Amino acid sequence: MKQFYIFILIAFAAQFSQAQPEVLFSTQWKLTYLAVGSESYIPVSNSEVVQVPLQFSTGDFAPTSMSTSVCNTGFGFTEFSSTEPTFSMGEFGRTLIMCNLPENESMEGRYFSFFSENIPGIFTYEVTYLLDFSYTPMLTITNPDGDYAQYTDANLAAKSFTSEKFTISPNPATDYIAIDFGNKTATNATVEIYDTSGKRIRTENLSASNTINVQNLAKGIYFLKLKNGDAASATKFIKI
Repeated sequence: MKQFYIFILIAFAAQFSQAQPEVLFSTQWKLTYLAVGSESYIPVSNSEVVQVPLQFSTGDFAPTSMSTSVCNTGFGFTEFSSTEPTFSMGEFGRTLIMCNLPENESMEGRYFSFFSENIPGIFTYEVTYLLDFSYTPMLTITNPDGDYAQYTDANLAAKSFTSEKFTISPNPATDYIAIDFGNKTATNATVEIYDTSGKRIRTENLSASNTINVQNLAKGIYFLKLKNGDAASATKFIKI
């Protein structure tokens, strides 16, 4: 029978900052790629470890914290910068059990060291989005050594998307964009506009006239994501 130990993690609770994006805490992340030095690794997926999850949380005791796991669970209190996309961890605790499979033990050692060997330290994070109709959030965390871990939405496999066919005009646009659904009718349709970095800059309900005011957008290339009922799709447009 495996013995199960827990390091008692003692840290000062950090003040929660509103600077970090909401998606950082609302998304259950899973590791997709780990780069350490000149080596890169794809996370294990087998009978013992299906995926490597990561979650940022808030609570009464510690305003922000991070937990992740392979065979064991690693945990640390986090303090987010109010001006930069960074967070710090003063301690990193973990449970101590043995993985049944050697490849899991090896992966866990590399992955946990990504955090534990850089504490105390400042980690940089970046949230971007896949520029398709799903706009799946992607998270990259970079440690002080320049190594980085990439994550995506852990629930992605459980999601299904129906493509919504529509056209927009004019494109390029200066003032307004009209959306044509063809023979379909808009049902509680919402529009999201993203810049080329994947940053969402506007969300609004589609007007009865099926038009969008783009007068206040700076000149450049944008992506328009449309949700109509259970269907969604996206297209590119140019503001001139």
